[in-house]
Amino acid sequence: SHLKGNISSHLHAVITILEGLSEMKKYNGSKQKLFQMLDTCAESRPEESVIRLISFRQKSIHAAKPKWLKSLQDLVERYYKREKRINIRLKVLDVILDIFESNHYSYEEELIDKIILPFLGGSHTESEPRIRRKSIELLTSLCSICDTHKNLDLLNVLGCMIKKFVEQESEKYVPFDDLLIIVRGLIKVFKAKLRQLPSPFILRVLSLLTTHLEYQYDNPNLFGGNYMTRYEIFRLFLSLRAEDGSYHLGFFENDETTYYSPYIICRSPEEEEEAERLWNKAHSTSRPPSPSFGSKQKSVLYISLNKACLLVIQCLERESDWNGPHYTPKSPLICRYGKSINKFVTPLVLFTDKTSSYPCNLSNTPNKFNKSDFHNHSALIRALELGLLSKECNRMCIVALTASALEMKGSMYHLIPEVLLNFSKISATKFISTPILEFLSTMVRIPEVFSSFTDTNYFTVFAIALPFTNPFKFDPYTVSLAHHVIVMWFLKCRLCYRQNFVQFIITRVSVSGEEYEFICGGWTARAHTMASSASAIRPSSLHPLPFHQELTETCLDILARYMYGNVSVKTRRLRTADFILKNGHSASWLIGTMLITVSTSCCTHVAMRNGVCDRCYFYCIRKDEAKDKTDTRRRHVSEFM
Repeated sequence: SHLKGNISSHLHAVITILEGLSEMKKYNGSKQKLFQMLDTCAESRPEESVIRLISFRQKSIHAAKPKWLKSLQDLVERYYKREKRINIRLKVLDVILDIFESNHYSYEEELIDKIILPFLGGSHTESEPRIRRKSIELLTSLCSICDTHKNLDLLNVLGCMIKKFVEQESEKYVPFDDLLIIVRGLIKVFKAKLRQLPSPFILRVLSLLTTHLEYQYDNPNLFGGNYMTRYEIFRLFLSLRAEDGSYHLGFFENDETTYYSPYIICRSPEEEEEAERLWNKAHSTSRPPSPSFGSKQKSVLYISLNKACLLVIQCLERESDWNGPHYTPKSPLICRYGKSINKFVTPLVLFTDKTSSYPCNLSNTPNKFNKSDFHNHSALIRALELGLLSKECNRMCIVALTASALEMKGSMYHLIPEVLLNFSKISATKFISTPILEFLSTMVRIPEVFSSFTDTNYFTVFAIALPFTNPFKFDPYTVSLAHHVIVMWFLKCRLCYRQNFVQFIITRVSVSGEEYEFICGGWTARAHTMASSASAIRPSSLHPLPFHQELTETCLDILARYMYGNVSVKTRRLRTADFILKNGHSASWLIGTMLITVSTSCCTHVAMRNGVCDRCYFYCIRKDEAKDKTDTRRRHVSEFM
């Protein structure tokens, strides 16, 4: 036995040398005989040597050679089915794919019947994970390539794999990675076959995906912690499109390109019911076919996405993974079912219900996850910002942003500079004057939102409000509110900023007043030259100029008074003056833009006791008694030291 071992080792060393010479193209002998010798001792050769042998034999397997299918079958039988080494088996799978791609146009059915189904049909029983996943990838690739009815057999194999995998619930182990590979492969098949005939492949793929998705929601304990397969399936559903007018089914790619199928039409539920009613009326003696997803008519396939839409609704109602509700509501799929929009809206509304268990029951949430993150306040505010660009809905969006500032102070704190910048880009029109000024007026009362404002942010506020002080363009309410906003924001900003704002505000307000005075003066002159008609100009329209002048004077007076000092509602009195004037009489007068208050003491000014009035006398007595109590207390020994 020792001698046999030495002979074997020397023989393998010689074969290795010959292989090296063959690789360097320095071997002058017969390569056919060399690899025949390798074939006889393949079990004892290293993996690299056997892989070279398989590559050599692959070159001789082609359709022009007799019995080439039998040669391929023998190769797969020996080096895939009987072999235990992983890399060799992986190499055989690559060989199968290469040969199928080269010969599937003429020998697709033979390759599937004699090679693919016999050797790969039971891949779900493979114990080695790398081999099992590679075989699944091979099957999905073959489904994308196959053009005949045999493709349905390959899809059935994948469907059986999914079924077998999920039936392993009793073993408390489900190969989620394998399921994910199958799902991604089926999605790849869907994209490849969308614009090809025969179209029923699409129905089978959708049936496999929706059936598996339903099973996952019916078994939340088994699949609850793994969301990737659901994520991939919903990404497919939410990427579907229906062409305007013709309703051809399409797919939205990542490069922002939509591809439509000329053979598949997406029919809405209402259209399906109408078509079925018309069919029954025309063929009252027979019943129409009722496939689960669509109906075939000539070369056009009518497909219904009811099941996909219902699964989206089911995800909104039952998904417990944070990533589920996070990506489902983005779908334009619901636009195809406008009359049933409430079915999509109701689960979304339940998210914010007080009795809702969200977000406490969600899993896979980020760190420091809170309720505002769940409600996605920032995304909501940004969505409303986008609505500001539309003339039809910008007014509603401004009102909604006002409510957001009151209800979502934390999120608005981070986004308020961006919101104000978008406001400054909107033209000052009557349509948005009231809501935008009410927004600014509301914001000034929420210091939690603007506490970190800089001088640039205050400049933006004044730039937004100042155009609305023009009385020629806007009504008195709007002009008054604009002055109110300017004054309030001026008083709220820091003292170091105010002197920079005064010149900016005065220049804009003065220009507005001069423009209005010029226009009103010309209008009045023309009015006097007209015929004496009482109804030509109303008297009230000739007198808003003094009102505007008063607003401007008041605004400028406040700017001048509080440019270097903070505003105080009441003048602070000394304690003595407060004592003297307490319970006294007071009266106030409005003189110009100033409020003058005069207060008198309730003292009788009659010296009754010790030269003072009764009120002052009793006050002095109480003060002396308090002082005597302080003086008569026991002194500490330290005071005598």
